[in-house]
Amino acid sequence: MKEDHVFAKRRNLLQPSKKQGCTATICVSHIVRFPDFKITENTEWRRTANSKLLRNSLSSNLDNVQGVVEYHVRFPNKEDHCNHPTEGQVAFLREPVDPRVVEKIAELTRCGVRSVSEMIQHVNSFVRNELLLTGEDENRRRFFPTAQDIRNAMTKAKLENRSSKNDQENLKTILEQWEKTEPEDKVYYREASHTEEGERKDFLFCYQAKWQQRLLNRYGNDLCLLDATYRTVKYALPLFFLCVRTNVNYAVVGTFMTEHENEGSIYEAIEVFKSWNPLWKPNNFLTDYCLAEINALERAFAGRFIILYEIVKEMLGSTTDRHVVIALSLYITL
Repeated sequence: MKEDHVFAKRRNLLQPSKKQGCTATICVSHIVRFPDFKITENTEWRRTANSKLLRNSLSSNLDNVQGVVEYHVRFPNKEDHCNHPTEGQVAFLREPVDPRVVEKIAELTRCGVRSVSEMIQHVNSFVRNELLLTGEDENRRRFFPTAQDIRNAMTKAKLENRSSKNDQENLKTILEQWEKTEPEDKVYYREASHTEEGERKDFLFCYQAKWQQRLLNRYGNDLCLLDATYRTVKYALPLFFLCVRTNVNYAVVGTFMTEHENEGSIYEAIEVFKSWNPLWKPNNFLTDYCLAEINALERAFAGRFIILYEIVKEMLGSTTDRHVVIALSLYITL
């Protein structure tokens, strides 16, 4: 938990090397011109005299000598290449993504686009409508990158906005920003660590916005729902939602994430919400058939009635849709 997971680097290597004995070369010449010492006649005497004058000026008064730095580049012709394709779909697949496309992907990522399929549509629209490349082959990777290329560019853009490579450090930074922008929201955060006595402190994160607290105190004393989701992040951490049925729809009124899905961790998180909402005393709770959740809720709310999702599904017969079962079960009179 202290450090991020290590992932194996994956690379789509189409062939061992793009160049295989190709004789084509790129020549770069670095030139410094001195306009004040330009010769009027291209003779050996003029060249020798001006060269001597330039050397004396460079050694005696370097700051007053004005020079112009130039780089001259000579690219090879198409005929100079050999042993590898330079045209066609095979060559297109190995092209690097255009920097303008990469910058557009980073811009859209910062604006909130998270889906690769949605990003592909934005990139195609950008290439055709802004770069005006309507006649380009869609197999050309330079302007129509693969899904993996887009995913890599989005990941790089998201990492650039992070203050640290450690996710717990990033979470602490975000929480500090929340405390400034939303001081009335409730946040509890405990970093996974070891004490000086060697005791293990598990990770725990609880969050409740001001409007969520209002809904919980208003609608949460009748029946509440505890639901867990998985595989929402790269860590194997369960994410729990506290939900209530309002006069309009079902709303999430609290969120918490524990390091382990056991009775002690869930009970500790529920106790945090009870401390934030002293008047919260639900008569009933709806939960999955999970002993850790059931025992934690019975321990936190002694004497309350726990409705099991599986039992409700059997009572409703052939209805198998989870959301329909939960919605209908809320109308059952206990």
